[in-house]
Amino acid sequence: MLAQDNDQGKEQAIHYLRRILTPVEIRYSPIEKLCLVLYFSVIKLRHYMLPSVVHIISQTNLIKYMLTQPIIKSRIGKWTMALSEFTFKYMAQKSVKGQALAQFLADHPSVEIEDMENVEIDTAQVGQMYHEPWLLYFDGSSTSDSAGAGIVIESPTGQKHQYAFKLDFNCTNNKAEYEALIIRLEVLEELGATRVKVFGDSLLVINQMLQVFRCSNLSLATYYAAAQQLLSCFHDVEFHHLPRELNREANEMAQIASGVSIPAGQTNKIITIERNSLPSLAERGMPADVFELDVLLGNWRFYITQHLLMKTDGGGSRKIRMLSSKFTIKNGELLRKIPDDDLLLRCLGSEDAQLVMAEVHEGICGAHQAGIKMRWLIRRHGYYWPTILKDCIEYARGCAPCQLHGSIQRAPAFPMNPIVKPWPFRGWAMDIIGQISPPSSKQHIWILVATYYFTKWVEAVPFTSISSVEVIKFIEQNIIHCFGIPETITTDRGSVFIAESVTKLMAEYMITMQQSTPYYAQANGQAEATNKVLIQIVEKMIQENPRDWHNLLSETLWAYQISKRSATGTTPFALTYGHDAILSMEMTVRSLRVAMQNNLTADEYSQAMLQELEDLDQARLDAYDQLQAQKKAVARACNKKTRYKSFGEGELVWKVVLPIGTKDPRFGKWSPNWEGPFIIDKVLGKGAYHLRDKDGERHAMPINSQYLKKYYPTMWEARATE
Repeated sequence: MLAQDNDQGKEQAIHYLRRILTPVEIRYSPIEKLCLVLYFSVIKLRHYMLPSVVHIISQTNLIKYMLTQPIIKSRIGKWTMALSEFTFKYMAQKSVKGQALAQFLADHPSVEIEDMENVEIDTAQVGQMYHEPWLLYFDGSSTSDSAGAGIVIESPTGQKHQYAFKLDFNCTNNKAEYEALIIRLEVLEELGATRVKVFGDSLLVINQMLQVFRCSNLSLATYYAAAQQLLSCFHDVEFHHLPRELNREANEMAQIASGVSIPAGQTNKIITIERNSLPSLAERGMPADVFELDVLLGNWRFYITQHLLMKTDGGGSRKIRMLSSKFTIKNGELLRKIPDDDLLLRCLGSEDAQLVMAEVHEGICGAHQAGIKMRWLIRRHGYYWPTILKDCIEYARGCAPCQLHGSIQRAPAFPMNPIVKPWPFRGWAMDIIGQISPPSSKQHIWILVATYYFTKWVEAVPFTSISSVEVIKFIEQNIIHCFGIPETITTDRGSVFIAESVTKLMAEYMITMQQSTPYYAQANGQAEATNKVLIQIVEKMIQENPRDWHNLLSETLWAYQISKRSATGTTPFALTYGHDAILSMEMTVRSLRVAMQNNLTADEYSQAMLQELEDLDQARLDAYDQLQAQKKAVARACNKKTRYKSFGEGELVWKVVLPIGTKDPRFGKWSPNWEGPFIIDKVLGKGAYHLRDKDGERHAMPINSQYLKKYYPTMWEARATE
């Protein structure tokens, strides 16, 4: 813009210049673009500028930049040579940014400037106007008939301007969004804005402009390129995504533009919107009619019915207006329109919906189907309410017969808890094998087995009958008297292990007796694993006389003790005594250590034994490391199958009928898998719980969470509670 003092000494704009940058010029740096503006201005206004001293007001000293180039070449050199015949004087711009100065001078002529060398720009007023960015809100709307673009621009002074553009060509909603963005960016460029904040509710457009999303749609690629080209005309542009409800003004303008028809031959249409604070009936002093509706306030159908009957928007909500377009009223019934199938569905309230779900799920023709199938069947027979799928799923989940006859979870419900006892003979696992059939020749039908957790050393004794007396005798003779008093002994909840005499003995020796929950053998996994190996060895040793297994038990234990255990990487005998046992094969075919041991002197023998004892500690540490690694690997594999369940005190739960497979004599084949509900009385930790009945009676035995599942109240119970 070219400005000059008039006859009254007031500064006045006398000429405006502008042109569109070429694609090459768009890629210039900001300083080069300013130099181009100066060059273009002096060429066009040469006859004005040549005889006068021209004061250039700008944030950047363009004259200094062009004259201090080390080598005059390229376009900067060309422009410098062209400007050499003019007389320029640079005046620093103090607060007005970029091309906003031209707009400001055009709209607000300054006071008299007597001395251009001391020119001052009002920093307080101008800075307040233009330091803040322009705000741009945009939205697009596309229907089957037409499309529109809505824009709201807010200036740095807080003034808002709304614009609506009708798009008379076929475009998608995303194209309409881009059209709205590009149109207003061009307007802001013409206004001289340099800082812009852009707000839109299109997640696709905003993220593509932020380069978070890649523009892979060929139909949008041209729009994306045009928008990116416009961004280079601004110093600072920020993009922000807004929810649709916060972009309401731009959305309303887009809706208006897409819905208004403009006659042929006209490019615009003026729409007048007036505020009316009172109903027209009130202005005439007439009372409004009161409609009595069958639908009560609080029912989801209330505002829709009110809108359809009274032609109101239900309190000014745009959501109600849009929602009501999907419904109609016929014969006093609210019906849901299904455009694709040209069907009408009857809309139900909460009470009718519960009756329909009850009939579909457990009525005469009810098949106790899942919620998704219930919803399909209800809609197929002409019923509708907004939360139909959610309500059907809740109804099916709360059905008591469905919960009682539900499948039993076989996967673990709690992460595996490996047990490692590295201290010598501090932890044992005990279990009973039996009742064995056929019995031995001496009528043995039970085997009491104890396994040391670390070395895997096993003690086993056969019994004709087993009681707490035999258990006490076994613990004293085979564990305490041979290996010392242990820290813990883990068993199941068999009656012989939880007997009062056994508990008393454990208290005297200060041994912790740990019991697993009923029917959860995984809690005493070490004992179960040992039982399995012993049974496999015995059944392979028995040939023609299966009643002689009690005599083979000692050989079985011997074979087990000298066999390598995968968990430790060595034999239980070697970890216990510090060296390998001498086997019968070493006597049949003499091994090197057997052949040389008689030739050793006393000193050599002592030295060898001491060396073996020193190596024992390292061997045990290596075994402990391998055991830890093996336990972790097993735990990882087991935990992949875990379906975690946890409950809090006071929660209602179902419990599996134990032992699994037990049938009720009354129902037989049709017996339920679950019983209850029960109340969680106490959380024991690690997946174990104490239960109590609803009447307050506490269960004696704890239960593992694998055999529990959450109790869901029926929909009738839930509504009664609410």
